[in-house]
Amino acid sequence: IENLKNSISNFYTMISMKCIVSKKAKIVIIVLGITIILLVLYFIFFINQNGDKKKYEEYKLMPELEHLGNYKITQITNKKLSYNFGDEFATNAERREYYKDKNPKERIDGHIYFDTIKRNFWIKTFERIDPKDGHLLYDYIEWLNYDFHGNIIQKKGEYELKKSPGIILKDEITNFYDWRNQNSTFFVEYFYEQNFQWRSLNPLRNFGSPNGSSIDWYWKGIAYLKLIMIENDINFKIETMSTNFGYNFEISLYRLNSEMAFIYIGDKYLNDKDKGLYLITRDRSPEKEFYKINYLIFYRTIVEKFN
Repeated sequence: IENLKNSISNFYTMISMKCIVSKKAKIVIIVLGITIILLVLYFIFFINQNGDKKKYEEYKLMPELEHLGNYKITQITNKKLSYNFGDEFATNAERREYYKDKNPKERIDGHIYFDTIKRNFWIKTFERIDPKDGHLLYDYIEWLNYDFHGNIIQKKGEYELKKSPGIILKDEITNFYDWRNQNSTFFVEYFYEQNFQWRSLNPLRNFGSPNGSSIDWYWKGIAYLKLIMIENDINFKIETMSTNFGYNFEISLYRLNSEMAFIYIGDKYLNDKDKGLYLITRDRSPEKEFYKINYLIFYRTIVEKFN
């Protein structure tokens, strides 16, 4: 009887050990399976990300661009621009008259004044100056007048202009602009995700804030933008962040005509290395005109020969 009891006990122990080993083996297999799946997904993501990144390697920051296809790109200033309101130079009586009208005309606000008589433009720059003598920082504001070659014509103090220097150009980037709409003429073609902010997944991150839910960025990365022009597209990149409201940058677009445009890059809340105003014009350099004329001569010769 004792031997039988021992045999049964040994058999039970052996079965129990097999079950334990079996459970451990299952756990190991499951963990290995999940790990392999995650590695495969990461590999696919890595390949896609790097493949897309290589596709956009030719895109540069705006300050690095001078010529792009048939266009010349000139950085006018790297300072912050003041936003000008359409009634900035209006008198109090003119403002009262404007708002008295039940259907007033649209008031255009923006960064750039275009002088329709002298054919040049004005901007008002804002700069925070550090006196470096122990005193507080102070704001320095001045008016700058440029021609369309990017040459400065004159400077005036903040209060020296007594009347409007021209008409304000209309910004094509409206509130809540959809940068992901690739059917528009200016859009984010691709966003390369670099660093993820895990804090953005915390549902209690803004709990107790007196201002309610704030803007949180999810990914820090590079946005590759495309501006469609008549001759060729203007492609450039900008370091920014994606947020729960889109992208965390301030960009304005002003078109003077089909061949000329301004791009203003303002606050990005990341860095200021490409901040400023850029003028895009048709490249009419002697070299371009030389090749264009020679091409036309060659084309005409071929046509005449076959005719």
